[in-house]
Amino acid sequence: MVLNLFDIIRYEGEDTRNILAWRHPKTNIKIGATVIVNSGQRAVFFSNGRAVAIYDAGKHKIEGNDIQATSGIKNFLSGGISSDSTFLWFVNMYDLQPIGWGTSSPIMVRDPESDIPVELKIHGNFIPRIVDLEAFILEFMPSHPDLITAAILQKRFRQTASGLISSAISQVIYNYKIPIIDIEMHSFDIANDLSEILSSHFAKYGISIEEFNIEALKVNQNSNGYREIFKFHKQILEAKSKQVGRDIEEYTYQEERQFDILEEAAKNNDSAGNLMGAGVEIAMGLGLGAKFSNLVDHIEDRKSFDKDVKQHQTDLKGEIVLAKFCSQCGTAFLEGANFCSNCGHKR
Repeated sequence: MVLNLFDIIRYEGEDTRNILAWRHPKTNIKIGATVIVNSGQRAVFFSNGRAVAIYDAGKHKIEGNDIQATSGIKNFLSGGISSDSTFLWFVNMYDLQPIGWGTSSPIMVRDPESDIPVELKIHGNFIPRIVDLEAFILEFMPSHPDLITAAILQKRFRQTASGLISSAISQVIYNYKIPIIDIEMHSFDIANDLSEILSSHFAKYGISIEEFNIEALKVNQNSNGYREIFKFHKQILEAKSKQVGRDIEEYTYQEERQFDILEEAAKNNDSAGNLMGAGVEIAMGLGLGAKFSNLVDHIEDRKSFDKDVKQHQTDLKGEIVLAKFCSQCGTAFLEGANFCSNCGHKR
């Protein structure tokens, strides 16, 4: 048998973007055969189940060292056919279409601050890219030995992505302490983490994640869980607001409660002295010190002021204003006189 150096192997599959990878039907490819790779394609030459050569667009010749054999190239003189299994795949390097993903039903996630579970629905898309041709082909070849389509890839990775996201998102939320009531504000951060998780998992299939998007991330706000979470966070905000006020005025919650008690006591005591006697033991026991003294002074001043005002009002009511002239004859009243010295009319 004469060695044939003029075999030409090229892509003969359909010219459609649905075809991602096509296996040439010829096996036991001869050394010296010419491989023509079209623009936008790459070709992968397999021998003994391993990729031994990858060809970019252009014309290539299969060399002897491209074929792996345990005992060298056999039967070269009888036609140059290797005894090993050899085949060639052509891969169309299209920009792949986005793959949609989503949770088929609500999943339960826990609010990291309250530890209360709530229902969550999420969906979006990602754009894959083939980065390892050998891993990509070997992943699909057992179930699709001759042809890998975009529809096959989409179905495989949509299912895988949805399952991974459903199990991973709860952990992402919990690890990064993302409050459930603010979860939509953190969509970008969550997307970055989920993208890394998918990329790590898909790497063994020769796939990377080019772009990952969350289109909707919704919590069931009508659920009891969400209402409990909302109530919890409202209480936290109110407590923080009160604490800020105490920090500004430089007193603690315990001191605030004692101030309330002492002021109430002031309303029920006649003097600051009684107030002091009633509250001093509590105040000193809490170490209020000058703060308690200032409070007592304030209350005492206020009570003294109120007492002065009341006395002034009483004095005004009791004061009798005496006329200076007689209303009958107009004669001026003598000092201390109760009757007019001219006509005898009562002052």
